[in-house]
Amino acid sequence: SFPTRRSSDLLVSTQEWKKSLVEFNKEAKRKQVIVTAKEKKLKRMKEDLNKQSKVLNADLKKAKEEKFRKEFVEFERYVQDLDTDFKKKEKEIVEKIGNKLLNMIKKIGKEKNYSMIMDTQSVIYFNPAADITNQVIKTYDRNNK
Repeated sequence: SFPTRRSSDLLVSTQEWKKSLVEFNKEAKRKQVIVTAKEKKLKRMKEDLNKQSKVLNADLKKAKEEKFRKEFVEFERYVQDLDTDFKKKEKEIVEKIGNKLLNMIKKIGKEKNYSMIMDTQSVIYFNPAADITNQVIKTYDRNNK
């Protein structure tokens, strides 16, 4: 028999992932406050522009419209940059923990003298007693406090 692991559970079950997720979510909430404030500012600008559009002279109206457009484009760029940054951070966390987990699985395989360790997603049937996922998670958490 060959030992198996549940890759879908492995990463998200580690304490390091859970801790990283808490920090990630805190940062996302901080950034969301900024995004919300910028959205409110843009909404006020648009409302003011709509209210004043009939009484403003053409040049002033054009200038205010241009200012709004520039701020809107900056806001969109800011949100896109945030999205890119968060995806990059998530990828870095996944790669960091994933590489450590892979090394941990290899170490366990060598220590237990396994010929191979298979992922349960790639196997049609396996004996649950051969599943080393929990052992990997416990060993990983113990070594990565």
